[in-house]
Amino acid sequence: MPQDTSPTPAAPPTIDVWQWQLTTASDELTGLLALLSVEERDRAQRLVHEQHKTRFIAGRARLRQIIGNYLNVSPNEISFDYGRHGKPAIVGAPLSFNLSHAGETALAAFTRDTSLELGIDVEEIRPIERDLPKRYFSANEYAEIAALTGDAWLAAFFNGWTRKEAVVKALGSGLSLGLAEFDVTLTPGTPPRLIRFGKDPTATQSWSLTAFEPLPGFVAALAIHGSGYTPEITHRQLADIQSIS
Repeated sequence: MPQDTSPTPAAPPTIDVWQWQLTTASDELTGLLALLSVEERDRAQRLVHEQHKTRFIAGRARLRQIIGNYLNVSPNEISFDYGRHGKPAIVGAPLSFNLSHAGETALAAFTRDTSLELGIDVEEIRPIERDLPKRYFSANEYAEIAALTGDAWLAAFFNGWTRKEAVVKALGSGLSLGLAEFDVTLTPGTPPRLIRFGKDPTATQSWSLTAFEPLPGFVAALAIHGSGYTPEITHRQLADIQSIS
């Protein structure tokens, strides 16, 4: 019998999506602040509003705790590097991540496959000016959303916005990549997908998009560049710290 020499299909990437709240008891802040770098502590102290200061401390400190759990190091031993447009990376660690927050909710996506680029975005659904999609969406996307009304229109806007932001964040290119240069699905009930990327008809094959609702009234999207496979996603909370290796 001839030997099967067909390539083994690549395993889908494994992604952890962590979720936590940025509210914290005042008696916890001192301990969380101690986990931050000198630069982060200075930045926190420069924030005028206490709510913004608390959110920043809880966001960065919890992020460090999660990363420390993956790497088995103390949270305050972690160093970050930043790309040209501010995308953070962990110095000297085989771990990729991306972070987003809206209101009191923070999300961070992690993978040990450093060949992948992750982008995550979360938004709280709120009233939006009707002409906003025309300013930021592509012509095709605008035509699609213009056919909708009411709650469907609003849901489509936030579907489109989070998916497009996730793509931009995965590339780490900031808004230097025009949001109208690529198309995503956005009509409610339509599976999340990147359907056009620039002028290259094959470029979408290396992308996957996932959408989910982290909390009622919120919508989130995860973009993965570097694999056309749908990822295996595990949703985690802070209570899961120490339960992963």
